[in-house]
Amino acid sequence: MPRRPSRPKLLALLLDAGHDASGNPQRCFLVLTDTGGIHDVIEQGYSGLRRLKEKYPDAPLGIEIKIPLVEYQEFLTRARS
Repeated sequence: MPRRPSRPKLLALLLDAGHDASGNPQRCFLVLTDTGGIHDVIEQGYSGLRRLKEKYPDAPLGIEIKIPLVEYQEFLTRARS
């Protein structure tokens, strides 16, 4: 019987760029593979950790990293392309 390819192990980091002028949180989860590649970027919104766990229930959450707004926007643009 052929072996199914193993799924990559994933780790999520929370990227925090503070709040916009209206007070909305600017945070996203950066989901990394076990080889260090970017697997996905998920905008957190007001859902918190639930947003990540809906899509990747087994991915552990690593650390929170404060980043500039411009980097946050670049990650979201990359995720949408």
